[in-house]
Amino acid sequence: MKPRASVCVDARRGGFTLVELLVACSILALLVVLVAQMVASASSVTGSSKKRLDADDEARLVFDRLAGDIGGMVKRRDINPLFLASNGNDAFYFYSQAPAYSAVALSTNNSQLGLIGYSVSDSGVGLLRFSAGQSWDALRFSNPSLTTITTTSSTNFHVIAPDVFRMEYALLMKPGSVNNTNGLGPVTAGTLSTNGTNVFFKTNNAGQAMKDVSGIIVAIALLDPTSRVIVTTNSLTTLAAPAQMPDTSATGVLVDLWQTNARNSSGIPLAPRSQIRVYQRYFPINQ
Repeated sequence: MKPRASVCVDARRGGFTLVELLVACSILALLVVLVAQMVASASSVTGSSKKRLDADDEARLVFDRLAGDIGGMVKRRDINPLFLASNGNDAFYFYSQAPAYSAVALSTNNSQLGLIGYSVSDSGVGLLRFSAGQSWDALRFSNPSLTTITTTSSTNFHVIAPDVFRMEYALLMKPGSVNNTNGLGPVTAGTLSTNGTNVFFKTNNAGQAMKDVSGIIVAIALLDPTSRVIVTTNSLTTLAAPAQMPDTSATGVLVDLWQTNARNSSGIPLAPRSQIRVYQRYFPINQ
């Protein structure tokens, strides 16, 4: 019987050295870090875009509702709206052929006439739409202009933009309009009426004679719902004060200054501060 041949085992079998393993682990760790940074960056951009879109959607809802209400405004010389200029957030009310709350069944009150108004809530955050169903019979030519709003039932106020904390209006007057209140004389082309010290609009029983008005300018400021969670109501109320977001001046609503002061507000954390949005729109009055 032949002896079995011995098998020679090569000591240099395939494998990885410790140095190779360390290099591979380092590259893997680097790739994990890079991917994590890319995901975080994409998440941040997506989150910021979503906040901007949320704010844009809310502002669009407000302006679309305003466009419908102002477009249906009752334009009669004996029926004027009520503009309440305040040291801070304004309010205004007018009759409009627009949907409005009514305690009467639609079958008996389908005139689609309402007393409509806009104001910021007493808490300082949230834009309210006032709506009270009216009858055409109530708008007789002997009625005076609006002087006060006596219907303050909670059923007449509805929050249409919960994140709006500042609202201001201005009236663009027609060239040649004459102010009989403070003797400022004719309004020249391009002059903007204001609700501050230099009042250019012509008053009539605390209402504005709309025959002299070319259009209404409305500006709002809001903070998206996500950013709103980490900002207190008091902080937004302080920011909405005229010291930070000034009332209308002779040159109109100072929306650029609103935005600048919002971005530099020390009373609000940096992240939500950068998400505060300011919007402005012009609504023509056709008479």
